[in-house]
Amino acid sequence: MTGYPCPGCGLTSAGVELLKGNFVSAWNFNAMIYLLPLAVAVFLLDKKFIRPKFPRFALYFYLSCAAIMVIYFIVRLWLYFPDGVHPMNISPDTLPEKIMSRPFPDGSKTR
Repeated sequence: MTGYPCPGCGLTSAGVELLKGNFVSAWNFNAMIYLLPLAVAVFLLDKKFIRPKFPRFALYFYLSCAAIMVIYFIVRLWLYFPDGVHPMNISPDTLPEKIMSRPFPDGSKTR
């Protein structure tokens, strides 16, 4: 709808490439694919071992993963958007693009 890729954009393609053994290609689609197995492992350990200190570690780990993903997303947008290659391309037929391309009531097109 917005035309901007989501932070997880390319994770499915990266996962497929990772399963094929194409590690560089997986990294190019979304480098967070290498953080995902670690996050799943911590999640499973968190559910298996209910210790007082581990849930706190898990919370900090999840918050760190979220922060890393947001920072990575911003860097990807800054480096590759809008002239980047897949998965960081934007469709010109999106709602924001249609709104921004409409002229003002006075006929001017500049904002």
